[in-house]
Amino acid sequence: MKPVALFAGSSLAFLVLASIPVACVSSNASPNEDSGAPPGQDGAPPSEDAAPSGSDATLPDAGTDAPEKDSATEDAGPQPLTVHVLLGLAPESGVLVVFQDASGAVVSSATTDATGSVSQLVTAGSQVTVALGTTLAPRLVTIQAVEPGDVLTLVDTPPASTLAENVNVTLPAPTWDASGATEYVYAAQCGTSAGSPVYVNPDCQLNGQFPLLAYAQASGGQELAYTYQTGNALLEDGGTDAITVTRPWATSSVVEQLTTSSLPAGITGDVQFTYDEVSGGVATARQAVQDTTDDAGVLTSAFTVHSGFADFQQSELFAYVGGDSNSLSGVVGAIRSAPTSASEVTAFDGALLPLITAANVDSTDAGTTAQPAVTWTSAGSLSSATGIIVNLQWYFSPTDGGDQYVNGNWTLVAPPTATSISAPAMPASASAWVPYAGSYYSEPPQFAAVAGSLVPTYATVRAGVGAVSLYAAGYSATPPLLPANGSLIATVFYPDEG
Repeated sequence: MKPVALFAGSSLAFLVLASIPVACVSSNASPNEDSGAPPGQDGAPPSEDAAPSGSDATLPDAGTDAPEKDSATEDAGPQPLTVHVLLGLAPESGVLVVFQDASGAVVSSATTDATGSVSQLVTAGSQVTVALGTTLAPRLVTIQAVEPGDVLTLVDTPPASTLAENVNVTLPAPTWDASGATEYVYAAQCGTSAGSPVYVNPDCQLNGQFPLLAYAQASGGQELAYTYQTGNALLEDGGTDAITVTRPWATSSVVEQLTTSSLPAGITGDVQFTYDEVSGGVATARQAVQDTTDDAGVLTSAFTVHSGFADFQQSELFAYVGGDSNSLSGVVGAIRSAPTSASEVTAFDGALLPLITAANVDSTDAGTTAQPAVTWTSAGSLSSATGIIVNLQWYFSPTDGGDQYVNGNWTLVAPPTATSISAPAMPASASAWVPYAGSYYSEPPQFAAVAGSLVPTYATVRAGVGAVSLYAAGYSATPPLLPANGSLIATVFYPDEG
């Protein structure tokens, strides 16, 4: 059995999801463009028009914020900041991008071109805000402390797929001898016992394709055998697909064992391990174990590995403590690595961040509805973090029957040295994306301080934070599928919606 430490080995760079030629686009507003407050409640919004194995990842020194520029770059003079926006995996044009100075005042604004890009000369320490989503579900992303030459990638959310079908799956004949064994078949998180159609909904596929994983389980819960078939396509006609899995059953024997023995002080709740096998960009039904640690603070859980099935595997740790009546605080560790064919142990030890003890959003005193301010406290120093990410959920409920309900989100990204974050000013052209007068914010905000080999410096946090939605608002604070092999750790504070 091969032991694997979560944070030991060589560092990795953060992966930007796409590499698309960048075109420089001049801003379409003067430096003194109106930056007044957005309209009040009576103003209705307009109508809606491959990297080394992560098993050897480390948490590098966070003392360097940006890569060194070579002499040729320096001789070329100041380099513009470039924002690149994708809709799914394709460039998105017409996206409003606002450039602000270090104080948050508006400098200029522009929209992305056909390549999804816009560029602007900025001074060090400036801010940039991108208006994603729609006017009924606006999603602002502000990245603070940007630098000349930065290339920032953000991903907008494409319309949700509505494709869903029942799939009849025929499995090979059993090869085991065990009375009472039951066969199960899963398309990602969509599963059932063998013999019944698998209903493949939009959450269980990617671009109309999905993997199938089947396993046989003894009456006592032990997995006996498994088989799989990847790259299955839906018919897209609303009917019932029929798929025959021809791969012979394989004996289930390989184990991924996750363990931890050095949780931060203050963890009094349960500790959860999860293990994902990912094929074709789709994760299987997440295996999860939740338990309390033993007297020595050690928790160990084992998961079955289906050799040959996955493109990569991701292991996760989530340990939390209850906050007040509406919040939870916790620490997260995630590691993505190449799929294993031998049993191994992954230890989540040695680099977890301290707990966040409180986080608040102020839209009445230090901040305003249009420019909220966020503060937080922690149980220890966040000096080993490489970035701070705050998600603010805001809502506008019409009172006169003439407006439409708006559910918005504002993500603020700041360096780890920040002790508070204030949203910047926005121009009149962004009024449909900014919280209106009369809007209210969900409390507490969702707060995360991050580190790990995938984000070794704040430069890598700001360059790729929009390419991966690190945390979605809601009860769960488990990390997303990571974009490359490596590690991510975070300390989080978020609403308790359980």
